[in-house]
Amino acid sequence: MEIDYTDAQDANSISLDRWSSLPEELSNPSFFASSAEHLLILDLFVDAAKIGNTDNLDKLLSSSPLSKSPITLPSLFSRVWMTVSYSASVRSIALKRFAQHLRGMGSNLDFQGFIPHIIAGLSDYSKDIREAAANSLIAVHEIYSSNIKHSVIGLMELYPEDATTTSALKWLSLPEAKWLVGGIVSKLAECKLDCNYIVRLLGGILDSAGKKGKKQQYDPFIFFLI
Repeated sequence: MEIDYTDAQDANSISLDRWSSLPEELSNPSFFASSAEHLLILDLFVDAAKIGNTDNLDKLLSSSPLSKSPITLPSLFSRVWMTVSYSASVRSIALKRFAQHLRGMGSNLDFQGFIPHIIAGLSDYSKDIREAAANSLIAVHEIYSSNIKHSVIGLMELYPEDATTTSALKWLSLPEAKWLVGGIVSKLAECKLDCNYIVRLLGGILDSAGKKGKKQQYDPFIFFLI
């Protein structure tokens, strides 16, 4: 039986061309920007995650353009798990890499801009994604558990095309962010079992915030970004 290697060779050539086309730096640090360079890196991530190629994932994630801003890698992971057209396995890998990244960065950065994205993961139909989202929220909670001063990143940089709208949003204070994350973490077992539970839980959290006169801070922060 004759085997035609032409297609395989062409595929390898295309793959090599894509790797050689990696930019030296990104025009915008956030992967919620729409550009050819961002899409190229997203495609490389998804292709490597699909086949479980850990070496290529590590190579990509340690590349120069992804290491120049603290917002870049988290936004890449978040863009992947928020894109429902990707497979559940690929999106789960993005969430796992996000949690791994947070735990490897130390505890001086506040990633509250990604909390709404993690909440979206907790409402996903896939149990694997809910499990991975729960682990990511625990990683955020671990950061908040430290006494180190936190520098907030992400909210304004995440959505460059919606800068006018996002500029009206305000950060939660550190105690408010801790309270919100802590309230969800305490019910993660239920969130992992039922994709609809997080919606009911947030309703209860916002009602509680309303009784404290703080509901106004949480409403736009949670629901505008989801």
